[in-house]
Amino acid sequence: SGSSLAGVENLGTINALGGDIFLFGHSVKNSGTLSADGTVGLAAGSSIELRQAGNERIGVILGNNSATQTEVGVDNAG
Repeated sequence: SGSSLAGVENLGTINALGGDIFLFGHSVKNSGTLSADGTVGLAAGSSIELRQAGNERIGVILGNNSATQTEVGVDNAG
């Protein structure tokens, strides 16, 4: 958790052989390719929790006072 406004953007290809891919940030944009044998997760927010195992691996607390109303948290076009 924190007050960072940093975002994550993937324009290329990310492969995880035998693993997972998680992209977390204030905003997350994926226009590329994400490929994993395990889980692929994208989350945007002011507080994000990643759990090692289970059906609910990502927990996100919504509510970012610094975001504009037109801002998209997660944009997955890839």
